[in-house]
Amino acid sequence: MHQEYDGTSGDTDFRQAYFTWRGTGVEFIEPGPGPSSWRTHLERFGAGVHHIGVRGRDAVATGGELARMGHPSVHSGGSAAGTFAYYDTTRELGTLLELVTSTGKA
Repeated sequence: MHQEYDGTSGDTDFRQAYFTWRGTGVEFIEPGPGPSSWRTHLERFGAGVHHIGVRGRDAVATGGELARMGHPSVHSGGSAAGTFAYYDTTRELGTLLELVTSTGKA
């Protein structure tokens, strides 16, 4: 998957498991060895909640509003399946906020 993180752009490896439980999606991510916010979080805090994610149709506009409110994007990327961006909302939410846009393609 292509990503942008900490001023760099490139491909990253990770493993992911996703399931829906009582209408809520639960995602587990195991970062690969390269740099990513997932790897940084794991090394700093150990296993635990990295982000809360929400799906939307216009993540670019919503992300722009979050940035204007003082929540910069810290990690973003995408593939044929869609895009994601994490915003630093740790001061308010205690975790990152992820905006996801799906293309419907796998």
